[in-house]
Amino acid sequence: MGIGKQDKKINKITVKGIIEKYDYTIDFTSGSSDLKAVYAENGHGKTNLLKLLDYLTSENQSKFRRIFTIPFKEVCIETTVGKITCFKESKKSCKICTKKSDELDDLSLNITFSELEEEFDIDEDLSENSKDTYKKYLFIVNSIESIVGDVKFLGINRLNDIRSSVTLDRGVRPLIHEEISLDNSDYILQKALENLSNALIRRVQRASAFSNGRRGSYAQIVTSLLDDDDQGTQNKIAAKEAMEEKISKIKNNMELFRKYDVISFNEFSSIADKIKKTQKDDERLKDVAKILIPYFDSLEERIQVMLPTVTLLDNFINTLNKMFSGVEIKYNIRHIRSNFDFFHKIGNNKVNNFSNIISPGSLSSGEQHLLLLFAQVIMSSTRGDTLLLIDEPEISLGIPWQKVLVKYIKEFSKDSSLQIIMATHSPILLYDYADEDVIMSDRIRVDQKEKKLW
Repeated sequence: MGIGKQDKKINKITVKGIIEKYDYTIDFTSGSSDLKAVYAENGHGKTNLLKLLDYLTSENQSKFRRIFTIPFKEVCIETTVGKITCFKESKKSCKICTKKSDELDDLSLNITFSELEEEFDIDEDLSENSKDTYKKYLFIVNSIESIVGDVKFLGINRLNDIRSSVTLDRGVRPLIHEEISLDNSDYILQKALENLSNALIRRVQRASAFSNGRRGSYAQIVTSLLDDDDQGTQNKIAAKEAMEEKISKIKNNMELFRKYDVISFNEFSSIADKIKKTQKDDERLKDVAKILIPYFDSLEERIQVMLPTVTLLDNFINTLNKMFSGVEIKYNIRHIRSNFDFFHKIGNNKVNNFSNIISPGSLSSGEQHLLLLFAQVIMSSTRGDTLLLIDEPEISLGIPWQKVLVKYIKEFSKDSSLQIIMATHSPILLYDYADEDVIMSDRIRVDQKEKKLW
C-alpha cells in the first residue's frame, strides 16, 4: 500500500443486461473478503463483465471506446468517494453520470462511438468540434479516475500479450497503448518480474524515507544526553540489559533483511559484539546506552516499517518454490534486470550454479501462469491500485493448485487496500469459499433455486 496515499474503496458494482441476459451485483460491503469470485459456466457474460469494467475505467482512448463492443444495459460503480453510472442508450451511444460525495449535483454527459473514432493528437490542428469532443472525453475519464482510482485487468491471454503504457501529459494526450505479441512468453515474464522488483524496491525506499522522517536517531541522542532523567539506564547493569534487549529484537529480523540486502548490518553487528564483550560493571555503559539506544530504536523502526514488504517478497519466493517441483527461484540483488534467477532442481538437490540457470519462459504453462498471476497481485497491492480484475485465474492449473490459489492471492494482498474480482467457472477454486463472497447472476440463482453449484 502506498504510504500516505488516500485509498478509494469499491462499495458495490452493479451490471445489468450483460450480453443482454444477465445481471450481476458485486457487493464489497457484505461478506468477509475483498476478493470476490464471479462464478458461472461458459457463456454467462463473466469475461464481458470484467472487460466492461476495464474499458470504462481506462484512460486509453482506443480502449475506452470498446465499451460500445460490449452488450449491456447499465453499469454502476459505487465507491467511498462517489458513484459513476454508464447507460447504454444504443449500440453507438452511452450516457455517463458521475457524482462525487462532496458535490451536490450529478454531472451527466452523452458520448457516442463516432466521437471517439478520431484519435486526438494535439500535434495536429484540431477542429473546434474535435476540441470540444476531446475536452468532453477528457472530463469523463478524469472524473471516472477520481472516483474509482486505478483498475488493472489480467485477461485469459496474459501469456500471449503484454501491454505497456507510456504516460504523457494528461492535459495533452490520453495514454498511448502499445500491444506486443510474442511467440513465447519469456519477455512477458521477464518484464513482469522486472516490474515486480521495481515495485518492491520503491516500496522499501518509501518505507525507509517514511521511517527516517518520523524518527531521527541524532535528535534522540541529543535529547538523551541532555536529559537529566536516566530512566531506563539508572545503573550500569540496567544499561547493558536495555541495550542487549534492543540488540536481540533487531537480530530476530537480521537474517531476513540480509537475505535481500535491504539493510546493511555491518555497523550494528560490530557494535553488538562490542557490547556483548563489555563487562556489566563497566563505568562507561550508562553513557554508551544514552547514545546507542536511540540508534537501536531508529534501526528497529526502519526494520518494522520495511518488514511487510520484505516478508511479502520472501513469501512470494517461498510459495513458488513450494509449488514448483523441478525449479528453484532465488533472489539475486546483483541481477541486471529482475533480481530473480531460476534454476533446475535435480531430485531433492537444489542446484544453484549458473550452468543450471534457466529462463522463466522455460517453465511449464501452469508455472508461468502462476508466476505472472502472483506477480500482478503483488504489484497491484504495492502500487495502491483500487481494483484488480482476473479472468479465469485457474488457467493451466491442476486441481491441487486450484485448491490453494485463493489462499495465496489473499495472502499477497492482505496488507493493502486492493480489491479483487475474479471470474471463474471452476468449482474446485471455490470449494471452501464463503457463499457471500461468490457472485452469480440473478438469472443463475433463480434457475438453480439458490442451491450451491459445487
